[in-house]
Amino acid sequence: MVMPPETDATADDEDPSESWVRPGFARAYPESDELDALLRALDRGDFLTVREQAPALAARTSDEAIRAAALDLRRRLDPSPTALALIALGVALLAFLLQHHLRHAP
Repeated sequence: MVMPPETDATADDEDPSESWVRPGFARAYPESDELDALLRALDRGDFLTVREQAPALAARTSDEAIRAAALDLRRRLDPSPTALALIALGVALLAFLLQHHLRHAP
């Protein structure tokens, strides 16, 4: 029987918030506990929290840098205009091919 490797007891006691590092795009953001909480939510994949709380943070803060960072963070969750154009082009092509097939079907 293979035994799992023993773990160091200090690794279990380590606070995960101390080892967290800001994403590369957010390194220029100002230091703010509320902004860091949104970045951690984004890192966890909690996009709903970021979508709801980033505009709220931007509305209630008086710091222009934090406002801009919160709005930029929210904007990063929006689909890219290029992706939307490519999806629309794909749907239009599919519709054209379908109608072409239906018109020329025996």
